[in-house]
Amino acid sequence: MTKTQQLIAELHDARDWSWYRVAKELGITPQRLYDFRTGREPRLPVHLALRVAELLERDPLAVVAEIEADRAKRTEEREFWMRVAKSAAATILALLLPLASVLDAPTAAKDLRDAFNHARHYAKWLARLLRLRVAV
Repeated sequence: MTKTQQLIAELHDARDWSWYRVAKELGITPQRLYDFRTGREPRLPVHLALRVAELLERDPLAVVAEIEADRAKRTEEREFWMRVAKSAAATILALLLPLASVLDAPTAAKDLRDAFNHARHYAKWLARLLRLRVAV
C-alpha cells in the first residue's frame, strides 16, 4: 500500500465520511479518488497532499515529504525526504513549546493556536519551495 493510499484511507476512516464525501472535500471527482485508492494514480499532487494534511490536522510538510519519500526510486532521495518529514515535525514542536512557558494562562490557548496556524502557513510555503527545488 502506498503512502497516498494510506492517507486517503486514513482520511476516510478518521472523518467517517463516504468515499463520495472524501472526493468532494478534496475537490476531485469520485473517479479520480478511486484512481488514488487503487494505485492507478500512485501519488497525490502537492496541492491535494496539503489539503489531506489540513483535513487530518497533520503537518503539511511532513505529509508531502512522506509522499515524496514513498515515490523516490533512489535510496538517497528516499532518506532525504524521510529526514525532511522528521525535521518538519521537530521544527513545529520547537516553535510551539517555548511559547507555552511564556504565555499567561488565560490567553495561552489562543496564542498557541495562532502560533500553530502561523507555523502551518510556513510549513505549506516551505513544502512548495522544497517541491520546486527538488523538481528542478
